Amino acid sequence: MSSGNSGNEKKCFVISPIGKENSDDRRALNGLIDSVLKPTLEEMGFDVEVAHKINKPGSISHQIIHHLLNDELVVANLSSLNPNVMYELAVRHATGLPVVSIAVNGTILPFDITDDRVIFFQNDIAGAHELRDKLKKVVYEAIDNYVPDNPIYRVVQSSIVQKNTKNKTEDFLLERLNSIENLLNSILTGSTYLNKSLNTEEILEVANHIVNHLNKNNQWATGALLRARGLHQQSLFSERLEYYRMEKDYLAKQFCPMLLNRCKSFVESGKRVYIIIDSGTTLYPFFDKLAQEALRFHANEENEWIKHVTIVTNNLPGMLYFMENGRKTSSRYGDLAINSLLLPGVPLPIYSAVSGKETNHYLQNLRLETDAIFIGIVTGNWIRIRHSHPHCPIPLARGKDHQLFKQILFENSDEVFVVSPLGKVINSDLEKGELNDILGYSENNDNPDCKPYYEVKIDDKKANFVKLVTTIRESGRLLSGHSENIRDILNNNILEYLDFPYLPADRVPHLLFQFNEIPKEYDLEVATEFPVDRLRTKVMRELLKVIS
Repeated sequence: MSSGNSGNEKKCFVISPIGKENSDDRRALNGLIDSVLKPTLEEMGFDVEVAHKINKPGSISHQIIHHLLNDELVVANLSSLNPNVMYELAVRHATGLPVVSIAVNGTILPFDITDDRVIFFQNDIAGAHELRDKLKKVVYEAIDNYVPDNPIYRVVQSSIVQKNTKNKTEDFLLERLNSIENLLNSILTGSTYLNKSLNTEEILEVANHIVNHLNKNNQWATGALLRARGLHQQSLFSERLEYYRMEKDYLAKQFCPMLLNRCKSFVESGKRVYIIIDSGTTLYPFFDKLAQEALRFHANEENEWIKHVTIVTNNLPGMLYFMENGRKTSSRYGDLAINSLLLPGVPLPIYSAVSGKETNHYLQNLRLETDAIFIGIVTGNWIRIRHSHPHCPIPLARGKDHQLFKQILFENSDEVFVVSPLGKVINSDLEKGELNDILGYSENNDNPDCKPYYEVKIDDKKANFVKLVTTIRESGRLLSGHSENIRDILNNNILEYLDFPYLPADRVPHLLFQFNEIPKEYDLEVATEFPVDRLRTKVMRELLKVIS
């Protein structure tokens, strides 16, 4: 590649967090671009365009997308993990064209973008000089020897995505962006969705709310990438991924720090700890939050105890996510932040899990051969509250292999936490088989989605060590009364949460976290609390009794 300017310059597009006008972040960014990136790249023969300095007439978003899809090189500054930069990087990855990423030392990259072309630099004068030399070397390699290899590009090349992208990736992306833009315009200015047009102040309020929501709740991006890979397209995992998404994420966010602090207290008392995590979409966010918390401990150099904790699971998408996001370092060869063990067994495609005799025997033998504390994290299709003393949650599962693994997990755990969205917790004192009768499920039904559920068997002794982890609602909501009934029967005491890491297993409280991110409008509230429309009325009327 020749250096120096020419009339046939290659184009390079720089994407970076912007910061507010005249802020320290903006000044530092402009200094990096003007003193290092732009002169270095221009010296190498590139015409450099910076995203926040585009001054041509027309849609800024369209111009950015055009650069991402067409320029010979993109340089991405990942230093603050800015959501816009991550989105733009994903668009670039879809093209398979060269991209070079840079990041300030100490940046923990959230997924597998840590290839050879991520350059880490020190944010000072000496670091700027070092960055110039590194940038030249990596750019030459990117242009001359580039072989596209990133998760999104592999998906674009797969038959699944090719069916949906028509002829060109660019056409598909622009079509989707245009449809989103048209939808937002119709919402903000038309009467299709609203009874009146919005004024400027209301439009800004809506826009800010959307931006803040997407920044705080980035699971939408994770879920989209997971589905795009096509690994779970024909599974219940894929179908149920969207159900109760925010509530599941909230449960993981609240519970995982408490769980790891409890593990820490066990380790400090001289014990090893095994966390046994069940399959299912309810527990998928746990792998994300456990990775985040473990990385935080490593970053603060409070990690000696975590060497004595091991995650054991049959949850295939969960472990895949943990492998991508739970590395201790940004290197692709980095070790996971928590020791992990994927159980052997027969793949169960419908549940995106492994199961069977080998799975169960391995878990049983691990318990027999190991002097450690075993903590089970379990979910179920439904959770029934045991009405005899001691009260505890009982998971129900479809498929005997699926139920049997949960049974083995219960029998081999010192304490078990059953995790569920509130709308799947049944407080009625049902007789055995009554739930299946209400829902119309039986072994004689030819539809595999209408086969019966089976309960995990829990005796009086075990019930003392089984605790519910769910949410509750504020007063005046659809499930407020249901919340109060569960709180009353479980005798929940929020003051005990403070002592959670140190309490004996039989004194650990049930964990009921107040969750208020539910739509106020009645129809939306119903659809959020009961996302499976074919069961909605039966569940509301006959199981949870929230309507007459």
